[in-house]
Amino acid sequence: MTKLYICIKNDRIKEILTQVCKDIFIIDKSFNFTIFKNRRFKGGEKDCQFILSIPCKDKDEAHRKGMWFVKKVDIGDDELYYWVR
Repeated sequence: MTKLYICIKNDRIKEILTQVCKDIFIIDKSFNFTIFKNRRFKGGEKDCQFILSIPCKDKDEAHRKGMWFVKKVDIGDDELYYWVR
């Protein structure tokens, strides 16, 4: 299974992304997500305090969802970035 990971830099962004994911779940009950604390956070790891994880069927789906989050979710002056594994 492929997973989409999105870097969450602070609590404010975490709250925004949590609400977006909950809203998506209301529309699509098959949508799953997990937000976990980045245990490697020391100002490194590209400053991710938390990581949003979304399971996907394949890499194409993961990239589509990742680009949707990056382009459509408004988090102010900060930028989102994602990676797929």
